Amino acid sequence: MVLSDASRSEILRRFGGTYTDLDAIALRPLPNGTNWLAEFYDGRVTAALSSFLPGHTLFQRVVDAIPRAFNPYACCSIGPDLVTAEMQHLCPDAFSSIVADDLQEPVVCSDITVLPIGNFYPINYDMGPRGFSQLLRSGTGQEFLKSTKAHSLHLFSSLTAKDLLYLGGGSILEEVAKRYCPKVFKTQRSISAVMESELTGVNQVLCTCIPRQHQGRADDLMNWDGTAGFTEITLQISVSHLAQV
Repeated sequence: MVLSDASRSEILRRFGGTYTDLDAIALRPLPNGTNWLAEFYDGRVTAALSSFLPGHTLFQRVVDAIPRAFNPYACCSIGPDLVTAEMQHLCPDAFSSIVADDLQEPVVCSDITVLPIGNFYPINYDMGPRGFSQLLRSGTGQEFLKSTKAHSLHLFSSLTAKDLLYLGGGSILEEVAKRYCPKVFKTQRSISAVMESELTGVNQVLCTCIPRQHQGRADDLMNWDGTAGFTEITLQISVSHLAQV
């Protein structure tokens, strides 16, 4: 996590563009424009999904501060914690309203737009792994997709990487995977069907689906496979206690 926090900030500082963590699934096209990020938990902001021009002051400050801010015993010392601290320097008078509990509309700090937490984190993970269980609750997926206005669903692999996932029962995770990550969904279902009697658990299925207009420099790095207007990357399917076949 520490490496990804530092890499994110340096990439945005040097190249700019639209950044999304690999454990986020896009539910609709990301916001237009640039110089935006999102409200986060506990009065913080995060650049886990964000878009900035190259050389922006915020990330110049963040990168410069990494050596003094780094705490090897804190998960977010050079991630959301540091981004939040530097945002406070840029707009000290307005910052309290930016991280208000009832933020419903975007607010502006200097030339940065801060989007409400629900735009990218519609499931409250503040409870830790217990919050993630909401994704697996049967019969909730269709209603979630009908009602949510979020741009993405974040899986937070730091919390969920060791959880056993089951894509079934009409859960939020199943319906989102079926609609936006069809290849991952089909692969996982095929594995489950073949090994149903022996399979103990699917450890982790992650995908990121990025709207085409936000691919940016990634086209230079990967061969993209567009699906229904989205780009899908299968990151990992790890199965524990596989039967011998």
